[in-house]
Amino acid sequence: MSRFTAFIRKPVFILAVVMTVILIAEFVFLEGVVGITLPRDRGSAVSSYEIRERGKEVHFITRNKRFSIVDLWSKHGSAVEALVLRESFVTDKQEGIEGDQSTVTVESLHGKGVEWNFEEAGESGAELSTFEA
Repeated sequence: MSRFTAFIRKPVFILAVVMTVILIAEFVFLEGVVGITLPRDRGSAVSSYEIRERGKEVHFITRNKRFSIVDLWSKHGSAVEALVLRESFVTDKQEGIEGDQSTVTVESLHGKGVEWNFEEAGESGAELSTFEA
């Protein structure tokens, strides 16, 4: 048995290779399928449109994003600060069927991270003039 063969059979080597493959697969899944982005992508809003065929059904899928800046009042109403909201809208319209399936996701951006987020069924978000903390 050569030294190389003995080396690649060691558990440490196998663990390192398996973990690397798993981390790359997880990144591709989260970034490409789920839509979770890296912090550097949080400051951009990209929209997309695609047509998918599922069996005999044709689906028109749109993904739109926008930023809104709203006022955030303190608990006692004495101070106001700006709150940046990243709003994402995903709409799946099926050909020949009335209505569509849509979701709205809102993330509160604070610095480089997300402070809070929520997701609900709906087609658009109504911007409120103020939020209370």
